[in-house]
Amino acid sequence: LFRACLRDGNPPSLTDLVRPPLMIPENTRALRLLHQMQKEHMHLAVVVNEHGIFEGIVTFEDLLEEIVGEIQDETDEDADPDIVDLGGGKWLVSGVTPVAHLKEALEIDQLPQEGEGHYDTLAGLVLSLMGRIPATGESVETNGLLYRVVDMDGLRIDKIEITRLKRESKDS
Repeated sequence: LFRACLRDGNPPSLTDLVRPPLMIPENTRALRLLHQMQKEHMHLAVVVNEHGIFEGIVTFEDLLEEIVGEIQDETDEDADPDIVDLGGGKWLVSGVTPVAHLKEALEIDQLPQEGEGHYDTLAGLVLSLMGRIPATGESVETNGLLYRVVDMDGLRIDKIEITRLKRESKDS
């Protein structure tokens, strides 16, 4: 729009500048859509369902991120690290942290009920241990670790504080 205004000094007609959107069915495969967007030089597509009803939009960046993972650009804010070591055997951990990442960071070999396939993230582990959606401040202890919910986002567990409990010696 800015270039069109500078071109000849006259205000441009918006109808001359607008292109019809790329409309795609919701079941279109990512790679096929990527090729179609490249071919038509489009960076955005409108997604419609089988009844032709608007479902949303997908951008070129959305497609690339589905293929190669998250792309950090100048408009993205720095994400909080998944696991923050608070010292003294305590960590503040995002609920979406994958359990594999959690086990590596906390040097844990096995998590409770891990082999049963009930969860993939720390929030899923806490839900599995509690058997319900917790409230902020609630905690559960297992295998020498205390998991305390410190932040909820609606019904989603956002942040969890994990504390490695001190093991008491048998001599006492």
